[in-house]
Amino acid sequence: MRTARLLLVLLPFTLVACTAEAPPAAKGAAPSDAAATTTGEDAAPVGTGTETADGVVYGEPIGSAPSVELTELVTNTDAYVGKRVRVVGLVTGVCAKRGCWFKIGAEEGPEEITFKVEDGVMVFPMSAQGKWAEAEGTVAKVEYSLEKTREYFARKAEESGAAFDPASVTEPLSLVRLAGIGAVIRDELPAATGE
Repeated sequence: MRTARLLLVLLPFTLVACTAEAPPAAKGAAPSDAAATTTGEDAAPVGTGTETADGVVYGEPIGSAPSVELTELVTNTDAYVGKRVRVVGLVTGVCAKRGCWFKIGAEEGPEEITFKVEDGVMVFPMSAQGKWAEAEGTVAKVEYSLEKTREYFARKAEESGAAFDPASVTEPLSLVRLAGIGAVIRDELPAATGE
């Protein structure tokens, strides 16, 4: 009985939602896959992908939006804000809490964006890291204050055990996010598609 009460008290704390996207994370080994929730005894896990010949498909079918290179999107973000686009890149990070976002990096270069969905709409497994993503969504620009940027880098330094000097961060962080509509995760780089 004590164990049951303890579980009831702790359960709300374990169900903390991953509502905020994390700024760019260091590339590296990923923890185990995030578990998806289910809607009933016989129901499929909510938001999980569907295995197809093209890869694992999440969300709505993609391909109707114009394809934009990551470098172009990051360099000229303001021209795309509010527009629906499709990008292709390497999955460089996945939300470890709820699987509600993943980072897409350019094949060559430092450009990186975040594909973000509401919790539970799509659940991306940690095993997606290192695979290729073709993703479609609406472009948004997320800007952090200098104070929030310093807090983020201080937290990352603490997590990795590194020293951090807040004065070393002199500019606020600005990120490009796709409000996710659909994605396909593949083992290999997808073939070029037409507009």
